[in-house]
Order: sequence, then C-alpha cells, then structure tokens
Amino acid sequence: MVSKKLSRVTTILIIIMLILIVLGSGLLVGYNYIMDQTTRFKAYDAAIAAKENPTPTPEATTLDESAGTAGTQTGDETGSQTAGTTAAATTEALPSVQLADETTPGAVMIYISLGDDPKAIAAKLKTLGVIDNTSLFTLLSKFNGFDSLYRSGTHFVTKDMSYDEIMYTLTQNPVTAQIRFAEDLTYEEFKQVLLDNDVIFNESKMDEMVENPSAYFDYDFLSDLPKPAVLDEDEQSSLLNDREWLLQGYLFPDTYNFDLNTTEEEILETILDNTETKLSDAYYARAEEIGMTMDQVITLASVIQMESGTYDDMAKVSRVFHNRLDNGDYLQSCATVNYLRLKLGKDPVFIVTQEDLEMDSLYNTYVTAGLPPGPICSPSEAAIKAALYPDIDNPDLYYFAAKGDGTNVFASTYEEHLANIATYLEPLQEAADKGEIVPYESTESSDEAEVQQGDGDEGSIGGA
Repeated sequence: MVSKKLSRVTTILIIIMLILIVLGSGLLVGYNYIMDQTTRFKAYDAAIAAKENPTPTPEATTLDESAGTAGTQTGDETGSQTAGTTAAATTEALPSVQLADETTPGAVMIYISLGDDPKAIAAKLKTLGVIDNTSLFTLLSKFNGFDSLYRSGTHFVTKDMSYDEIMYTLTQNPVTAQIRFAEDLTYEEFKQVLLDNDVIFNESKMDEMVENPSAYFDYDFLSDLPKPAVLDEDEQSSLLNDREWLLQGYLFPDTYNFDLNTTEEEILETILDNTETKLSDAYYARAEEIGMTMDQVITLASVIQMESGTYDDMAKVSRVFHNRLDNGDYLQSCATVNYLRLKLGKDPVFIVTQEDLEMDSLYNTYVTAGLPPGPICSPSEAAIKAALYPDIDNPDLYYFAAKGDGTNVFASTYEEHLANIATYLEPLQEAADKGEIVPYESTESSDEAEVQQGDGDEGSIGGA
C-alpha cells in the first residue's frame, strides 16, 4: 500500500517536473524571442536614425570633443576606455539590418490605406507575395501589439524579412518624397519634377484638375480665373492662344512632402493650400488699389519672375511693365516669346527673331498689347510683391536689357536702351550662337528683335 502511494507521488512529481520544464523552456524561448525581437527592433531604430541624420550635428561633435577633452583633463583614462568599450559593445550587439526602400534588391512596395486593419494588410502582403500565411500574420500582429500602430502610406518590405520585422516596418513613418519646386516652373515642368521623384499619380486626372480647377477645389483665388478653354487639337495656333492650364502660376514654389502613392487631388490641395496662405488679404487689397485682379497680378509676376533674379531687379522690371500697361503699350517681353518657343520645341533666345515676331499668339507680347492670357510659370512671392509694388525710386523706367548675370540694366529713354543692348545683350546672343552659353530664362530681356533687324522704329521696339 505504501509502495503504491510512493509510486503515485513519484509519478505526480515527475509530471510536475515535466510541466515545470516545459513551462520553463517556453518561458526561456519566449524570453529569448522577445530579447531577440527587441534587439532587432533597436537595430531598425538605429538604422532609421542613421538614415535621417547621416552625419553628426555640429552640436553633437562639439559635445563629443568636450567629453573627450574632459576625460583627458581629469586623467580618467580608465573611465574613458570603459565608456568607449561600453558604447562599442552596444553598437556591436545590434545586428546589421538594411532598411528597405525603392532601391533595395527584391523590395516590394505596399500602400496601406487609411483605415486598413491587420487582416486587410495581411491580404495585401499575401497578394504581393511577401507572406504565405495571413492567419499567422494577424495572430502575431495582435500578440506583438501592432494592431493599432500601422501607418497609412507607402512602405517597402522584402520577402526575406520575418513577420515581426515586416510589422515593425509598417509601423514606421511611410516613405515620402521631399520635393523642392523651383520658381519659374511651367505646369509641364512641375509634372516632370514629380515623376523624377518617383511620385505615382494619374497624369490625365491631374491635367483635368489643372484645366478645370473650380470643378475640384474651392479657393478664393479661383474666382478670378476664366472658364476652361476649349482647344482645337487640329490647330496649333489654338495651343498658342488659349490659356491651356488654368492653375499654371498658382502651384506655389516651395518644398513639399508627398507620399509616393498620394492622389492627384492630395498633391494639388497640398500646394494650393500653401498658395492660398501666401496670397494674403493685404495682397488682394493692394491689387484692388492698383486696379488689378489677383489673376492679373500672378500673370504679371510670372513674367517678372522669368525676366529677373533679384527682388530689387524685379521691382524695376515691374516698374517698366506697369508703365507700359498704363500707356496701353506692348510689354515686349522675351520671357513670353521664349514660353512660346518652348511650347513649340525650340530653344530659348536672348534676342527674338523675325520668325518669333510673326508668331500669331496672345502670348506674343511683341504683337499683342497688355498682359498674356495667363501666367507663364510659377512666380515666387518676391515676384508677386514686385508685381504689386513696382519700384518708386525710378518712376520713368521704360526699357531694360539682360546683363547676363541674372540682373538687368535699365533705361528711361530709347537711346539709352540701344546703348545697353549693344553693350550687354548683343555679346550675350553672339556667345549663345557660338554655343558658349545657354540663355537662361531669368536673364532674358526684350526689345531687341527690331534692333537685330535694323528697323529703328522706336514705336515698335519694346522695352522689357
């Protein structure tokens, strides 16, 4: 009887020991998994930090140098060595990881929509061939506490990543393109910048929005814009006369961040929100004061932008144009002619040709008085201010010519202007003809075509 009781107790003890061993092993495995996972996540954090700040800041460098100096001054070499060894050990303890991006071999792009739950994300990953088991992914997601942490936007992962590494990657900030749109971009150039930065968008859809913005957006400045033009695709002159892209000029030059899979509407809204902020009430009040609509101001500013590179110069160019507008005269701006040349696939010039003068277009300010039908580029805020506040120290300016350095030389009389052309502009065009320089839009001028022809008709020679 005693023997049976001992045997039962022994069995129970063995079972308990086995249970404890299993539990202990499970705890050990779980602990090792968590520690390994934590180490890997730290490695990803370190890699992300290194990518965001590839070089030490001056402050950090100074602090490091100060710390080293302090150690030397106190003679605490042992402490310094210990600290260095500890730091090195910490760095060495982290495994080497490579953050996946569009350049990573085998990288797969996944776009997480706002509101996607783990099940939807798992389905996308399986469709892309990144994971095999959606149930395991959703289970591990919940176990790891990732369910509410996924960030909408574009991410890159690889098939070599473990499930938890994929999850961790999808909780980080999405991949975005930081894009600087320069001043003087046309709408076509604006789209090319987006494409060059790998932003994915529907070009035809964006074209529709830019052609007819009032159908998609609600901004105060849209009320000044004309109705969308109906273009005759069979007639090239139609493209040269009608205002094709109504939002051209309103895509404010600045630095923006876009998700690589953002929508056309989000791209334009991001920029137009900025445009509306820049066009302050004070600008509208000033435009009304000088008898212009905001659209006319932006149009004038776009021409000023292409004619100059500094604010002081812009204000003087603006004075020339305002004087000409007040007199009902031709702007005679090479910037508008070069805009036409570019649309026709021709190179820009410093001095317009007879062929340029014969272009039948409302954008040809040598043959059409007043402003062109719309902006020829995206003007900077400096150019907008110049359009609103022309130079007041030189009220009689009526001519200007490019100097070749981004600025212009100005004149109040036709005789002075002819001398400036001979001194500055003709040598620039000769150098351009030889291929020694390329005419930059920001250094262009006008009024030179008639001089090239030797016409001498002061009334038809412009002054920009």
